[in-house]
Amino acid sequence: MTWCASKTARNAAAIFPCAAAPGLLLRGYLKGRARKTSDWHSQISRQLCRFECNQNFDLSLRPGVRKMSDVRSSMYSSRRVPLQLWGRHMSVIGSLIRFVFGGRWGKKRQLFYFEDILPYELAAINERRARKQSPKGPVVALESGDRPEFGEPRAPIFVDWLEGSDRYVEAQHLRKQGDEYSRRRAGPEAEPRSPDPGKLFFDASTLRGGLLNRSSVGTSANPGGHGGAGVNGAGDGHRNGGLPPNYFGFDGKNPDKGKMRPRPVPCTATGLALSGGGIRSAAVCLGALQALDQDGRLDAVDYLSTVSGGGYIGASASAALSRTGGGHFPFGGDVADTPELAHLRNYSNYLMPRGRSRLRNVGEVVVLVLRGLVANLFMALSFLLLAAGLSLLLLPLLGANPWAPVLWSAAALAVLLLVWAALRAVAALDWLTGDTRGALLRSAHALLLAGIALAFIAAQPGAVQTFRSLLVDRSLAELLLMTNGVGPALATLAALVSAFSGAIGRYLETSRRSRRVRTFVLRGASQLALAAASLVLPLALWCVFLWLCATASDNFLIRATDGLARDLLSPASRWPSLTLLTRVQDSPAAIYLALGLAGVAGQVALTPNAYSLHRLYRDRLSKAFLFKSVPGNVWREPKALDGIKLSDLAASNGPYPIINAAMNVQGSAEANRRGRDADFFIFTPGFVGSDLTSYAAAAPSGIAAYAGALHMERIDPRLDLATAMAISGAAISANMGSSTVRLMSPTLALLNVRLGYWMINPRSLAGGGKVSNALLGITRGVYESLFLLREMLNLHDERSSHIVLTDGGHIENLGLYELLKRGCELIVAIDAEADPTLSFGSLLKLERYARIDLGVRIVLPWEEMAEKARKTSEDILAGTRTCEFGPHCAVGRIIYQNGSEGILLYFKSTLTGDEKDYVIDYKKRNADFPHETTGDQFFTEEQFEMYRALGFHMVSGFLDGSDEFVCTTRWRPNADADALRQRILSLLPRRHSGTR
Repeated sequence: MTWCASKTARNAAAIFPCAAAPGLLLRGYLKGRARKTSDWHSQISRQLCRFECNQNFDLSLRPGVRKMSDVRSSMYSSRRVPLQLWGRHMSVIGSLIRFVFGGRWGKKRQLFYFEDILPYELAAINERRARKQSPKGPVVALESGDRPEFGEPRAPIFVDWLEGSDRYVEAQHLRKQGDEYSRRRAGPEAEPRSPDPGKLFFDASTLRGGLLNRSSVGTSANPGGHGGAGVNGAGDGHRNGGLPPNYFGFDGKNPDKGKMRPRPVPCTATGLALSGGGIRSAAVCLGALQALDQDGRLDAVDYLSTVSGGGYIGASASAALSRTGGGHFPFGGDVADTPELAHLRNYSNYLMPRGRSRLRNVGEVVVLVLRGLVANLFMALSFLLLAAGLSLLLLPLLGANPWAPVLWSAAALAVLLLVWAALRAVAALDWLTGDTRGALLRSAHALLLAGIALAFIAAQPGAVQTFRSLLVDRSLAELLLMTNGVGPALATLAALVSAFSGAIGRYLETSRRSRRVRTFVLRGASQLALAAASLVLPLALWCVFLWLCATASDNFLIRATDGLARDLLSPASRWPSLTLLTRVQDSPAAIYLALGLAGVAGQVALTPNAYSLHRLYRDRLSKAFLFKSVPGNVWREPKALDGIKLSDLAASNGPYPIINAAMNVQGSAEANRRGRDADFFIFTPGFVGSDLTSYAAAAPSGIAAYAGALHMERIDPRLDLATAMAISGAAISANMGSSTVRLMSPTLALLNVRLGYWMINPRSLAGGGKVSNALLGITRGVYESLFLLREMLNLHDERSSHIVLTDGGHIENLGLYELLKRGCELIVAIDAEADPTLSFGSLLKLERYARIDLGVRIVLPWEEMAEKARKTSEDILAGTRTCEFGPHCAVGRIIYQNGSEGILLYFKSTLTGDEKDYVIDYKKRNADFPHETTGDQFFTEEQFEMYRALGFHMVSGFLDGSDEFVCTTRWRPNADADALRQRILSLLPRRHSGTR
């Protein structure tokens, strides 16, 4: 009978689209009763997804149709009855279901390991090298023992992976069985391992010859580059000696941990890293890009990895170099400005654009901040009303002695501890009485927490009575006079500490081991300020809770609602349903509960990104940095590229972009064992994700089309280049990765200081965690929809349906990690972060991450460069300027695990005395230059030009050989500076004539 009802519900859903969602819900419930299945929820999202994709269909049944499948096919194939309104409604319902239930109740998507996305990147790089006629040829592997010396071009090493070979046939066989190649080859160990170099470069070669040319790059018939993506594109790649179906990726179940943090495969790729640092870093990196392009070497860069402020100018250059943006470098050289460079100068104060009145700029920001505060106040007040209502109902149950349950729990805990101590002497009971695991340990912990909770509850009647005594017969003015200005002072302290919480947190981290008395005093004062500021808002909320309870017990609500109820109920014969209000108004607890439940229900309409400051930040950055390059010698304002997608950069004339962000995992017991509080997260033209969440396709092209994966740009329509750029630069938030100040997280979240972005977790889209029943799914969905509470308490992990992404500098601020992970032979790094002491903190942190995660060692003599820069800075400020040609950079070694070596060319924002006169003059007037605070995002024209000129000077001095540089002692005995410089420049060959 249950089975018949289930079939009836299914048939009704198929014939009548309006009953699709309720019908499938009913059918899933009945099937769960009959078969105990747990996959019915996927049909809901699948049906809704079909409605979203097909907004025109026929409701009529064709003659001769007998099967339900025929009904569905006729419903989706016919285009005779347009129902646009229905499609929109189902789209909204589908979006709400996917958000509320955490994205888990949907069709499974294909996910990818890092070793799956790397062939796609290499194929794109090789295609660009061929298009630019690069003399370096395709990217090949660095063999063990390779050193940065001259030699013959390296030959590919993937011969044994060609079609027909034993290893190729084995891989085809394993993929057809739905298994993974590495599981057979390396076993189920969790030890990180490198991808097979032969397989890696064979896959890259196959993708370049098959898929990339058809689905990503485009042809004369498909200049946009996306028409061939899909099943046909995959089929073409396979017919041309490509890869078998489902060769890439996995379904999200049981990921191979050995592939989740892979070792690099050293290769002949080159990378450019642009560090974080806000608009200061953007200006320095702009000058560096101009120097590289003017010398004709920008085309030799394969990867462009950016963080935060470096991502501003990196995204700007990538957009302009894309086919959508015009396809050529827009910023010219050092002599004359282009229209695009003039546009950047006009928007150097991008947060408060100078083209508009100051009143308008400030007014818009104030309104947006107030919007966030009101929304957060609404959510907080809803929960306070619920808490007050429950308290009014439960507190009378405690009786005359509310502390009795506390005493009983304390006694129970004491007895349990005595028994535990006695049984601990019995070795046979170690499984029960263990100090690290065991039932008694868990029971004692639970009793302790229960006692604390009961003590807090027992203290509420006394607190309410005390608060009520303060309110009786006192006006608001008298209450303010009693506080004597303490409240406003605490509020001001909270606001100031919130604004500088990131800087305070960094100071406490860097000064931890200092033994100076002054530092000790400053650290103590900073910690006291953080503690005081972190208590202001929680205490204010507690006072609101006490006020609600006190006024309710004083019949305040009864008096306030009595007149309203009498007016509404005067024509009682016309409004019989409102007679219930006369009973409800006599119960403040019921009023509180009703209002609180209504408020919580209304929070469904408040999504985490809807009212945060992210959108304002994103729109201001997009207006300043994303535009089309102006063709020819025409001088006009560049056209905006606000909606350019990540996938539009796939066939760019520029380097392959990697935009770095930080995924917050403060609440993860598994991923946060080492206390990093964050993990590396990237946005590229092909993929979005991290090793912890795996990678999802960004667009329907390349191996994403080959594997049939649903792309992120469709799942999250607001995910584009501007959004990724703003995420990478979201420096201030309640959750800031390794820079999180946990004491201030509740205050920052309630004040809506949230530049981060909530994004659907790629891992949850794959259906990795099935929901066993509807109640559990709803409970988890409701918990994960409480985003404000999760931000306040840092409850983020890699398994949640939605993840919080913030500034990439919250875990690594140089952008070098992802280039080391790709095994680049040459990496050029532009470090323009604020480092007034020249301690190179970000570099040292990177060295630690590279050694632990990737098995890569970095040897860089930065101390000599820092010492000379400090001396030059002191001389300039003292008026005894000495002109020295460098060093602005150091050359170091990258030692990979297989013994091969790469080169790190590391530029640092420093002064050596040979800069332009107006740069030296600016230094005399601004002692902090070139390390002015990142908090200054309101650059003047002069500031912007100083940093741009410095960036150009640093890089051009090395390229033309006029500046000295520092190199490791390992290379000094074997080669002079000129030979080493020429070796580096040989890896960055000049642009081929006619390929610009």
